[in-house]
Amino acid sequence: MELWQDLLEWSQLPSDGAWTPGATCLGWWYGNAVDGDGKWFDRVGSRPGTLIGNATLGTTGLTVPNRDGYVQFASALSNVKTWAFWFKFSSYRQYDTIIGSEASSLGYDMRQSGSVYLSAATYGKLPFSGFDWHHYAWVYNGTNQIKAYYDGSLVETVVAPANWNVTGTRFGSLSATYPRYITGQATDFLAYSSELDAAGISDIYTNSLGRPV
Repeated sequence: MELWQDLLEWSQLPSDGAWTPGATCLGWWYGNAVDGDGKWFDRVGSRPGTLIGNATLGTTGLTVPNRDGYVQFASALSNVKTWAFWFKFSSYRQYDTIIGSEASSLGYDMRQSGSVYLSAATYGKLPFSGFDWHHYAWVYNGTNQIKAYYDGSLVETVVAPANWNVTGTRFGSLSATYPRYITGQATDFLAYSSELDAAGISDIYTNSLGRPV
């Protein structure tokens, strides 16, 4: 089953001055009760993800329940430098991974301590403040650095592995060897081929159409 059920042309983006994701956005999905069915705006030529296990897509976002569902991203998103999305945990467990790839040594990990970690060549601690909607983003500079944002603000900068890439990336799990499933919901998911600056992340957090709160 494909994750992105409604594949739309970029010409169908809102033309009334509403927020749009920008020229380097490879793909954008949003869905909530106001907008109705989830919508995917795609610039990569193919649907970029597949639902695995019990992961489901609805008008309130992507749901990954019961620690046996995730999204496998397609190779079309292999050159992503910026990920941005809203996520709400429904439970947590040590090493649970929001998004990551074992091959790239990168992921957002939910830890028993009640914190979210960005793991790369170094570890950076992100805030965690309960089971409400929060906005997460990471930005890779293409060489050696990853910046992590939480609710629109830069909170951590870490060293990236020399061979970092996003091939094999999953949302809601780390890998077949180390599943580390999460439980929760995600919406307003964007993937960019460019390194967004702080103003760009703030704009997404404040103005994007799929904002759940």
